[in-house]
Amino acid sequence: MNTGTKLDRSPHQMEPLLVGRRDELASRTLQLATAATRLEGTVQGATRAAIAGLVREMNCYYSNLIEGANTLPLDIERALRDEFAPKKEVRDLQKLALSHIAAESQLEAEVDRGAMPTSPEVIAWVHGAIYKDLPRELMKLNDGSMLVPGRPRDIEVKVGNHVAPGAASVPALLDRFHSVYGKLEPSVASIPEVMAAHHRLTWIHPFADGNGRVARLITGAMLRKCGANTDSLWSLSRGLARDATTYKTMLANADAPRRGDLDGRGNLSLGALVEFCVFMMDRAIDQAEFMTRMLDLPRLASRVQNYFRQARADVKFEGAHLVNQALAFGEMERGEAARISGLSERVARDLVGQLLEEGLLVTDSPRGRLLRAGFPVKARGYFFPNLYPAGLDGPVDDPEIRKLARAPRRRI
Repeated sequence: MNTGTKLDRSPHQMEPLLVGRRDELASRTLQLATAATRLEGTVQGATRAAIAGLVREMNCYYSNLIEGANTLPLDIERALRDEFAPKKEVRDLQKLALSHIAAESQLEAEVDRGAMPTSPEVIAWVHGAIYKDLPRELMKLNDGSMLVPGRPRDIEVKVGNHVAPGAASVPALLDRFHSVYGKLEPSVASIPEVMAAHHRLTWIHPFADGNGRVARLITGAMLRKCGANTDSLWSLSRGLARDATTYKTMLANADAPRRGDLDGRGNLSLGALVEFCVFMMDRAIDQAEFMTRMLDLPRLASRVQNYFRQARADVKFEGAHLVNQALAFGEMERGEAARISGLSERVARDLVGQLLEEGLLVTDSPRGRLLRAGFPVKARGYFFPNLYPAGLDGPVDDPEIRKLARAPRRRI
C-alpha cells in the first residue's frame, strides 16, 4: 500500500469511504434487518434490558479475547459485584472489563440522546473511558512511552504490514471520517457503510494502542443508531471472535491499494473493502440469528427447566417456573410466587430468597416488589449454550473460541 508523506498530507488517501449500492450488500442488509426485527420481538420489558446487559459482558469478553486479553466471564461477573482477584494480572483484566462495560453503556445512552459516534470527540472519549482507570504500569508501550487515554497518538506505528498514517495526519483523517460517516442515514440501509467505517477507523489507527476495542464499540454504536441493533441484543464481537483469524486477514486485505482502473477511484481498493463488508455482515447476520434462537421462549423455558433438573438438585424445581415467568413477562410480582410455583407461601418465600441469592432472580432492593430474571455465569451454559464459556473447561464447541480462550494471557 502507499505509505509515508503522501498519506500525511491528504485525508483523501483513505478513499473510498463508501461502498455504494451492490447486490451482495443489499441482500445481506435485508437479511440482517429481518433478523434484527425478529430478534427484537422475542423478549419483553425488563428481560430485554437484562439481555442487553448480558450482551455488554459478551462484547467485553470477546473484544478483549480478540486482542489477546483472556478475561474469564466469571472474573467479569465478580468484578461487577466489586469482588476482585488477589492476583494482580487477573485484577487488572477485571478493571479493564469494568471500564469496557461502563464505556459501552454510557456510549449507548449518549447515542440515544443524539450523540454522533463518528465524531472525533466521541471516539476520543471512548478510548479515554476504556483506559483512564487502569494502573499506570499497564499504560507503558513497547517503545517505553506512555499511552494517554483519549489522546490521539503522537508516534508512528506499524501493525502487521500496515504502516499507519503519520501521527500528524490523524486529526484531519478523523475529521474526514466524521464528515462522511456522520452523514449516514439513521436506517438499516446504512449497514454496509457502517461496516466500511469499521475498517477505515482501524486503518487510521488513531491511538497508540486500543484501536480494535474502540473500533468495535464505535461500530456497535453506529449499528444501534441505524436500527440494526437498537436494543443491543446481539454481539458482533462474538461473531468476529469466532472467526478471528479471518477477521484480521480481511482487515489487512482492505488496507490494499487500488488494484487497477476497475477497482474504484480512490487510493485504496474498493473491491477489498466490499469483501470486508460482506464478511462483517455475514458475521452480524449469524449473531442476530443465533440470539433469536437462544431467546426463543419455549426453547429457553425448556433449557431453564433442564438447568434446575440436571444441575441444581439443591434448589426446588419450581424455581424454574418463577424464572420462566420473569423471562416471559419481563418481571413478576414477588407476592405471586406461591401461585406461580404452586408452593405454600412460606416455601415460595424461601425459594424466592434462594433464587435471589443465586442471582437467578434480581430485584432493585432487598424487599423489592418486582422480580426480574438474572443470568449468573454458572447458569449461562444451560440457558444459552455456547453464548460464551463459563471457564476454560466450559462447554465450548467452537474451535476458534477454544483456541483464543486457551491462549496465554498477555498484558493489556
